[in-house]
Formats: sequence, structure tokens, C-alpha cells
Amino acid sequence: MRGEPEIWYDQARAFLRAEMVRRDVSYGELAERLRALGIDDTPKNVSNKITRGRYSAAFFLAAMLALGVRRPDLSPVAEAIGETAPEPKD
Repeated sequence: MRGEPEIWYDQARAFLRAEMVRRDVSYGELAERLRALGIDDTPKNVSNKITRGRYSAAFFLAAMLALGVRRPDLSPVAEAIGETAPEPKD
């Protein structure tokens, strides 16, 4: 199951949405924050990207910064695909 592309899109969507919910940020607010970083997307475009779970690594990084995430925890993703996440080395 872990090699199927859809699981990665599902996890990309779930991960970014979880960060938005955790911080109570709407698609419109995220679009505004992204605009401040030089990414000019409408709230609808941001919503579509996240809903599909198909966005670039650049978009992901900008969204994480816009949300205030500095150290994303990928453990839920690893668990969802059946991998054991190695302990982080600081």
C-alpha cells in the first residue's frame, strides 16, 4: 500500500489541513499569508491545491512558514503509511 501514489496525496492533504486546523487558519487567511511571502494565489486556488493534495514542495514550504510551522512532525504520515519513524537527531 505504501508505494501507491494516492496515499501520498492523501497524506499531503491531511498534513497541511491538520496544521491549518491546529492554528485556526482558513484558506482565505492562508492565501493572504502566502501573498505576504510573494505567492499570489486566490483562496480558491489554495483550497484546490490542498484539497487535491497535489502541490509543489515549494508551496508546502511556503505554507508551513505562513502557518508558523518551523519543525513539522511527520510521524503521523509515517504511521499512516506503515513506516516506523526514526527518532529525530537534533
